[in-house]
Amino acid sequence: MRPNFVECGGSPPLFLLARFERSPRILGQPAEKREQAPALQTNPSLAWSFMFVREYQERDLNALRAIHAAQGFDYKLPDLSNPLFVTKLVLADGNAETQNEDRQLEIGATSARGNESEGNGPILGAALLRLTAEAYLLLDPRAGTPRERWQWLLALHAAAERDAWQRGLEDVHAWLPPPIAERFGKRITRLGWLRDDSWTPFCHKLTAHPNSI
Repeated sequence: MRPNFVECGGSPPLFLLARFERSPRILGQPAEKREQAPALQTNPSLAWSFMFVREYQERDLNALRAIHAAQGFDYKLPDLSNPLFVTKLVLADGNAETQNEDRQLEIGATSARGNESEGNGPILGAALLRLTAEAYLLLDPRAGTPRERWQWLLALHAAAERDAWQRGLEDVHAWLPPPIAERFGKRITRLGWLRDDSWTPFCHKLTAHPNSI
């Protein structure tokens, strides 16, 4: 069962992903060779498809606008100059620059920005991560009356909202436990929270990458 998802404003999840290659491949191998994939991985005559991941630059905006429009999803492309976008990576087609080279992109690698000639091929997609916050409420159920606890919540809510805004955040998300989701959800909607069941949330736990240590 997916958790009840309540959000206050903000944009939907952003993954402007396009096809990674012009023809179906597995790890850069032609589709017709899939059955022999393990044996062909070391074949020097096999032409690998090279994809280049680099930092987003302002000159990429028109290409991303076109990809966003082609996807046809019902949300507006956000302002990528917003500092809350802490990760902005684009995927460029390296074949346009290295047609005579057999190269393979290491999974998870991004480019150093020293070579300006690299990564200037057609843009195939982008991954954009915007900073947001998850709300936790700890309120002692043994203390006070229900009315008093509601007043305490209002005081915490107002203070936390001011603090989050002053820190530069634009929205906060909350996942409500199933036993209280319906009743408590109705109460916090009066405080400006919006329930969003039209977009299905997923969570990905991050771990240290070997190359980042």
